Amino acid sequence: MQCITVSDRPCDGPRFRGALKKRFKNVNENFFPKEFAEGFFEELYSEEYYESIVNIPLEMYCENGVNKIKDVRSKFFNVSDGQRATLGQPLEYENKIYFFGPCIMIGRYVEDKHTVESFLQNRLNDIGLRYKVVNCGAYNGKKLDINRILETDFNCGDIAVIWSYDRNYLGIPDISLPKVAEKYRIPIQWTLNTLPHCNHKVNKILADEIFLRLQVMLEEKVLKCEDSFDGIRREYISRNYIKRYFLGFDYTKYKKIGSIVMNCNPFTNGHRYLIESACQMVDFLVIFVVEEDKSFFSFEERFEMVREGVRDLNHVMVVPSGQFILSETTFPEYFLKIQDEDIYRNVDYDITLFADYIASELHITHRFVGEEPYDNVTNEYNNAMKRILPEKGICLVEIPRKKDDGIYISASEVRKSMGDKKRAYKLVPDTTRKVLGWN
Repeated sequence: MQCITVSDRPCDGPRFRGALKKRFKNVNENFFPKEFAEGFFEELYSEEYYESIVNIPLEMYCENGVNKIKDVRSKFFNVSDGQRATLGQPLEYENKIYFFGPCIMIGRYVEDKHTVESFLQNRLNDIGLRYKVVNCGAYNGKKLDINRILETDFNCGDIAVIWSYDRNYLGIPDISLPKVAEKYRIPIQWTLNTLPHCNHKVNKILADEIFLRLQVMLEEKVLKCEDSFDGIRREYISRNYIKRYFLGFDYTKYKKIGSIVMNCNPFTNGHRYLIESACQMVDFLVIFVVEEDKSFFSFEERFEMVREGVRDLNHVMVVPSGQFILSETTFPEYFLKIQDEDIYRNVDYDITLFADYIASELHITHRFVGEEPYDNVTNEYNNAMKRILPEKGICLVEIPRKKDDGIYISASEVRKSMGDKKRAYKLVPDTTRKVLGWN
């Protein structure tokens, strides 16, 4: 999959920055004041048209950690399964061109036929290039909606056009919207409070610029199967996860760095045993606590149980797993405890993401797991790690579970025994009882 980014770098451009600030100085926070409508829509303008575009009720929903726009059916604005309608999509095509981002990518203030995607689709159709353009735009706030991109099944030869805000991703061709605006002397009236909130004519210009950038690659068939999104993904994970939790971590001090991913629902003597066993084999241990709040005990409770449960151990770090390790986005089956047709793909994806973008950055050499005699989904995950991690240079160590009275200690056993305090208390350390207020 190949990438092109569109950005507002430099932010809005000098001409627009001053003009937009002056234009909105005495206007309330409404993105589209009615007084701007005629100049914005130009030949399309009527009061009815303005009301039809501006008053479309758009709502977001979250599915498996991915933000999408709810379905909309109207004369000018249509969304189905999180994708806005793109006119002219061919029934038969060789590859797809996906668009990701807010505002200008979704086409907030234009009708379906005037989105960047529809204009680009028409250009491709005119010269017989068999590509289907897909509008995956959404309202994401000021961040790259990485989950929406990560969940997309790209094929070799597909292209992603991504709104990158003001960031420059090395190796990714970028189209600067402010520079496009200066090149074509786009009137201020064609925009609202910021350049990406623009009209149909700006969309047409941007679609033409994207088409010119793509045309040589598409016609000469020089698209490669390498994942040029890799750089964006790596930089995003580094900025939003690695630098957040490991900013002061110096991996050069340790020869062997181990890792454990734990849910700890709750933290048991078995978890403590696994951690102690791992500590004997490495110089430093990172414990990733599953952050998704899909368990009996909240993430805050589970994280505190782990942190207090290992406070006496040296060279141990406890961090949230974030959205990239055993999350609802990367491996939803873990929380649903189902073995569906997607489990093998999602298992491989979650483990590969960990190995390529987290373990490699932290120089993790070992990953530890407890043997799993009961849970088929977790067992499938462990088997996949045995297959994938050694190929990535990571040693997987499976440690036999600790037993009590001949029964494996497990968090599920503790939850089942909560009515029998004597039994439940026997399976967890004092620190867990203290955190949970078990007297």
